[in-house]
Amino acid sequence: MQRRTITTVLSGLLLLVPIARAQTSATSPSAIFSRVHSSVVVIFAMDEHGERTVQGSGFIVGKNKVATNHHVVESMSQAYVIFSDGDIKTVTGVVADSAEQDLTILSVETGPRPTLALGDELALREGDSVYALGAPRGRFVAHRAELHRCQRWE
Repeated sequence: MQRRTITTVLSGLLLLVPIARAQTSATSPSAIFSRVHSSVVVIFAMDEHGERTVQGSGFIVGKNKVATNHHVVESMSQAYVIFSDGDIKTVTGVVADSAEQDLTILSVETGPRPTLALGDELALREGDSVYALGAPRGRFVAHRAELHRCQRWE
């Protein structure tokens, strides 16, 4: 698979969804999960013998583009994406990759599924509520947390 370095700096794979200070029903944990869970995926990476070596998660970031951690797919010879509706698609390539940022964008047929827009991390302030989304061990989850420290890297 041909790889191209990611030029946009993203901090990790956790999708941080900022939440308004005055929580409304649209920003409740169940509403956020309902809105975004269909964009979260499970990824299985296989070695050259067809053995599953790694399981990770990711999310749809664009038409036929799925973001995941670099370490999930770094030694794969083949990978599959399992969507929240149970559909399974084969990864057809790597769009962009950065081992340093532990981020990879995979090429995979996403169909009409919704994408998740990346937030503006520069707009986050200490004390803001955020959600970390993923599918550890194949279970789709959203964890709420408060941002305790914001550090800007130049």
